[in-house]
Amino acid sequence: MESPKDDKNKASENFTFNEKEEVAVENPVAQKSNFAYSMNKMWTKFAHAFVAFWVDFHHGFVNGCIAIYKAFIKFAKGYGEGFIKGNWSTKVSYLIFGFGYWFNGQKVVLKHHFGPQKGQPYLNKNGKEITYYQIQWLRALLLLAFQVGIIVLFIVWGLPNLSKLNLQNLVQYADSCVYNPATGKKECLNYDNSFLILLYSIVMLIVIACYFVIYFKQCKGVYESQKKVAASRHVNSALDDIKDMFDAKFYKTLLFVPIVGVVLFTIVPILFMVCIAFTNYDVNHMPPTYTFNWVGWTNFADLFNSSSSTNFNVVFPSILGWTIEWAVIATITCYLGGLLLALLLNSKRTRIRKFWRTCFVITIAVPQFVSLMLIRYFLSDNGIVNSLLSQWGVTEWAKGIGLINGSYFPFLSNPTWIKWFVIIINMWIGFPYMMLITTGILMNIPTDLYESAQIDGAGKSRMFWSITMPYILQVTSSYLISSFVGNINNFNVIYLLTAGYSTDNVIYGSVSAKETDLLVTWLFNMIQGNGYKYYMASVIGIMMFIISAIVTLLTFTQTTKGHREERFQ
Repeated sequence: MESPKDDKNKASENFTFNEKEEVAVENPVAQKSNFAYSMNKMWTKFAHAFVAFWVDFHHGFVNGCIAIYKAFIKFAKGYGEGFIKGNWSTKVSYLIFGFGYWFNGQKVVLKHHFGPQKGQPYLNKNGKEITYYQIQWLRALLLLAFQVGIIVLFIVWGLPNLSKLNLQNLVQYADSCVYNPATGKKECLNYDNSFLILLYSIVMLIVIACYFVIYFKQCKGVYESQKKVAASRHVNSALDDIKDMFDAKFYKTLLFVPIVGVVLFTIVPILFMVCIAFTNYDVNHMPPTYTFNWVGWTNFADLFNSSSSTNFNVVFPSILGWTIEWAVIATITCYLGGLLLALLLNSKRTRIRKFWRTCFVITIAVPQFVSLMLIRYFLSDNGIVNSLLSQWGVTEWAKGIGLINGSYFPFLSNPTWIKWFVIIINMWIGFPYMMLITTGILMNIPTDLYESAQIDGAGKSRMFWSITMPYILQVTSSYLISSFVGNINNFNVIYLLTAGYSTDNVIYGSVSAKETDLLVTWLFNMIQGNGYKYYMASVIGIMMFIISAIVTLLTFTQTTKGHREERFQ
């Protein structure tokens, strides 16, 4: 006969959760000891996670460098092998694109391509098969045309711009103007536009990079063709290459246009913006009337050097701090608020759930531009909200207790009030997105997990923290990262709500900033109005990219490890 102690041990062994439920301790000394133990355990876990992250980062960095080194060695060996072991036509291909394709051919039997005899060889009068010498002439022609075109483009268009890329001793618009007696007018010719010089030079450098990529690819391709011919393997004809473009290698055909679009409309603007950060491009150096030139790291020094007199070093830490605060608070509030709404709407006790869900989804249906503009007018100093509060006597009451100093609530005219109300309004806008995401997750959690937990004696709170919440966090971790980065660059909410606010702070005004600005809105303000500080706007853009990249890498590497999902399952 089993004792009660044995029953208790069995019940403990049958409990399937990773952590056992804690039993409340009535002794205050024991409670204090448990709290200290929990805090110590939490900090120990944090320290281990911190150390583990940097160890993983170190190993990843070292392994990445080793992989790059091995890839370079492999590439160098392949490039050298083709030149050393290749025949004379392959070696000439290292100078003239596709030259080896004309000579690395093979005899092929001529066959019928159409009709009932398709695939059968042609026969001459004597009944012998007709053969011909097959070469990859289409590849050779395209590569040669590419090489000639790039060389002509470089001489006619690229070299004149690259030769002036130092942006020194350029001819300004006004300096090129001379009086023409024949027409009686002043003509401005042969002036330099530093904006176009920099832009065209970047495009030309990208074209040169593509040129070398194609160069090494064709060197490898010609040598591979030579080896196929030597081994009597099939070498593609021009018709085979055309068929591959729409069959086996159709993905390359489809991806060509998007890749060109990414290069022209993403990579080129990013590189151009990075270059502008090292120039003095502003309203006083505005092409084509004036030219700008390189200033090196001066702009970054103005942003970080405490002895700088430009005030950028004073304003930047404040705006950076508010940007991080905003991103953290906005992400957490929208995440928790959406989670709470989803739990309430999925509760069996909630009535008319479809109606409430529709009410919140309407927030997504209405464009943010319309909603935020209306809210700004509602909460303005003379808006509807302040008028109603004044009629109801709330304004006088708030003024009497010292809550406000004027005759209205400064919802969007006081920096502190603006920050709080921007967060609140963003919660109203951001809740529905997370609500819909969480609703879909809750509907897909296996019910057998809850049934097993109930059999084991777990309560509702235990099931929520051990099943529901880990499941949601596992699925929404990527959304949290993207939401945080998106809030760092959240232009709409901040700009549309604070567009009517103007700062009284001279230091902020001198650098086209406001106390309520994020880095992205500050960047926008610097390229508007009369300042046109493009150089500093580019510096701020680089800083935003660095912050977003660091946050994304640190969080994404920790939340997407494969063992986390396996451990949860």
